[in-house]
Amino acid sequence: MRKLLNDRGIRALRPTAAQFTVWDTLVPAFGIRVSPGGRKSFVVMKRPAGKSRPVRITLAPPRPKLNLQAARALAEATVRRLAEARDADSSARAPAP
Repeated sequence: MRKLLNDRGIRALRPTAAQFTVWDTLVPAFGIRVSPGGRKSFVVMKRPAGKSRPVRITLAPPRPKLNLQAARALAEATVRRLAEARDADSSARAPAP
């Protein structure tokens, strides 16, 4: 499910029998995962450039450790790092002159 995440909406999320993720519409690949036990964690799921399988990175649980704005900024930085990983990887494999 995709929706614009906000603090009130995150507090309103209730656990179900199965784990689920609500993806943010503002920052692609960023969401909040809710476990059956009620634990909530900010996550990023993105396919690294040049890889066939996406990776899920758990950022942290919401509040008090990490608020939504800080989690979005961290998610954007994480997505950039995943994109840059290919650039670093391809330059490392470039043939020597």
